[in-house]
Amino acid sequence: MSGCRDQESPWVPRLLLELARRTLQPETALDFNLKHLESSHPIAISSPLALQRLNLICSCAGVNTNASTHGEEESIVSVSTTFYPGGHQVEPDTIFSSSDNVVFYVSSQKIRSASPDAFVPYLSATSNEGDPRGYAPIPETSTVLNILLHALYGSSCAHNSPTFEDLSAAVDRMPQYGIVPKIHVGAHAPIHAQLLAHAPLRPIALYALAAKHDLEHLAVKTSSHLLSFPLASIDDEIATSIGPVYLKRLFMLHISRMAALKQIVLQPPQTHAPSQECTSEDQKRLAREWTLATVYLVWNARPDLSTHRIQMCFRPLFEALTCKQCEASANSRIRGVVVSWASVKVSH
Repeated sequence: MSGCRDQESPWVPRLLLELARRTLQPETALDFNLKHLESSHPIAISSPLALQRLNLICSCAGVNTNASTHGEEESIVSVSTTFYPGGHQVEPDTIFSSSDNVVFYVSSQKIRSASPDAFVPYLSATSNEGDPRGYAPIPETSTVLNILLHALYGSSCAHNSPTFEDLSAAVDRMPQYGIVPKIHVGAHAPIHAQLLAHAPLRPIALYALAAKHDLEHLAVKTSSHLLSFPLASIDDEIATSIGPVYLKRLFMLHISRMAALKQIVLQPPQTHAPSQECTSEDQKRLAREWTLATVYLVWNARPDLSTHRIQMCFRPLFEALTCKQCEASANSRIRGVVVSWASVKVSH
């Protein structure tokens, strides 16, 4: 049992006094007045909920507080920097607490409007307007709970800089709390953009997450980052997480791009009428060299083959060319290959 006072300033604004008086009633019968705030005498608070509210008010007002309940040691309660009283237009009526002792002030009306089944066991019964409904412990870390609440509120938690592991864990936990990932991780949801930002560095993990929850738009966007991924390295665990449907789509994307490449480069440059400077044998030699370059390109190619690599592969053909017509034909053919390859789908 300790005191609640401002050690730096001898008085407390009367607005704080009124807030504290409203907060402590009716949980405690203490006659809370200005003398309690200005003196060093301890204040007896019997309710943990009243203690929590008083600490929050004093903290917001810049008052140092060491308030605690009867028979208990001091405890520090952290409040979410986003989900706090007055943080949103709709006033909070429920208090969630994470496993690492961070409290979140939320509106049950807002949560139910976003997802009728979300956090149903944790939302308290209806109480008087403006009176917080109680203290509901959620068995999740503050980081994961913060992401879940942001998803329900339709806001971004990018300013909290969550890691990919945190975002992935939050999406995996959504069904347990009655939140539908296909709705709240949709193409226009802020969390969708946050997840997609990890695609360049964590493509297979993100693709597996999207496939697991049938987030098709996210899976399609991520698949373009998997063109360089060696599919042979996919182990049983990842394959099981992805599932047969999305795994087949990924394999077919790789196969279809390689098949398209073969079709695109197969045709050699167009020939022209033979002449003394360039006979039919000279043009056949160019066709054979084109075929050899094509075989080398296709044999070593990957689905993420760049257009620059294609141009570099065919460049040696021009070293032995003396015919301007053959050179123009080869240039035109290479440009056609580059344009055609660039138009091939990069996602499934």
